[in-house]
Amino acid sequence: MIVNVIEALQEFWQMKESREVPLKSGSVILYEPEASEKPPYVCFVTLPGGSCFGSFQPCPTKAEAKRSAAKIALMNSVFNEHPSRYSGLWDL
Repeated sequence: MIVNVIEALQEFWQMKESREVPLKSGSVILYEPEASEKPPYVCFVTLPGGSCFGSFQPCPTKAEAKRSAAKIALMNSVFNEHPSRYSGLWDL
């Protein structure tokens, strides 16, 4: 099964917004490709909460760089929602 990480990231933030107080910017996710005319390409994604993530590797296409950045942002978004983040386990 292939997951479209760009759609998954958008859906995650839309669900988050529907469960909580709406964010000022709504669930808008901004993608900012690095200004480059040839590979390798890098992309940055800014999430509605203000966090920013970049693609984790140089990519041969702009689309792959966008997917790479979305993948990192999605992993961090899901991790930050995990209940163990708030259980005090890490406050040892």
